[in-house]
Amino acid sequence: MERKTEPYHRNKSLSAVVLETDTETRSRLWREWLDSFYLAQDKETPLQEEPPLTGTVWDAIAAAGVAWLARKAQVSVPAWTKSSKRCARIPWWGEFAANSRSAAINQVLAPPEFFSRNLFVSAKIMYRARMPADWIEKEPLFFTRLAQQMASGRSSKT
Repeated sequence: MERKTEPYHRNKSLSAVVLETDTETRSRLWREWLDSFYLAQDKETPLQEEPPLTGTVWDAIAAAGVAWLARKAQVSVPAWTKSSKRCARIPWWGEFAANSRSAAINQVLAPPEFFSRNLFVSAKIMYRARMPADWIEKEPLFFTRLAQQMASGRSSKT
């Protein structure tokens, strides 16, 4: 069986991500931008691009993501990420928060760069195959097991 592949175009612009209005396309552009970053030799320059403000949650996601990448890459965090305009106006638990329990777990697991911007998602939003393995955030075993139980429909016994 022949596997279908489509041309892969790496998005190198964070602005293209935040300006995209189609959710599926924006998600693809975000993944491509992350891939471009992870493959880049220079980890500081790609983070300097300040995307325009859109008034959407993506203002905060872009700032949190760049701040997280800067911490992991051990480079300086760009000043633009520290603007109060780069914080979600209302709490955001991600597009895929299945229920209030999973949202609560994300609130505990959110990296500081996301938590401080009112974004309650785990670092998995940043994970790609090209990411250095040592950048994976270690989740406490309790939360990993609880998330597995919730996914399978079992509740934890206290």
